[in-house]
Amino acid sequence: MLFKAKNFLLIFFVVLILSPAFVSASVVYEQSVWITGTQGFNFDLPDLTPGSYKSTLTNMSVENEPFFGFDFLGLIVSTGSETLGYIFKPGSFFFEVTPSSGTNFFANIFGDGSGLFDTGLAGIEISKVPIPATLILFASGLVGLIGIRRKIQ
Repeated sequence: MLFKAKNFLLIFFVVLILSPAFVSASVVYEQSVWITGTQGFNFDLPDLTPGSYKSTLTNMSVENEPFFGFDFLGLIVSTGSETLGYIFKPGSFFFEVTPSSGTNFFANIFGDGSGLFDTGLAGIEISKVPIPATLILFASGLVGLIGIRRKIQ
């Protein structure tokens, strides 16, 4: 009976550890904007608490569509004096906010619209990346397995 219980616990912890769906990032800012011609926008971000963040830049225009799109698209996340991260094509990047980063944060999105209307739709999303709860589960699982192993020996 003890052997089956150990196997069940081991499988349970492995499933939890390998399932990142149990940990989700919380979105702190979302914005979409139409960019016509060569244009840029500056957005004030809410106060960001210290931690890791993921910033995603999305080209929301339909691919290979003749009316809308981008020749160039970029995003810079910064404080008043420091660049925290940037990307010059649709995609994602991570950045860190420390207590010394300040309290004013900005997202600067810029691009060059293309297509028949010389316009494109872009979106940004900034999410706080949590410390995975699976690390806590993993550590408690290891402690439990070590305890069972010592009890058997």
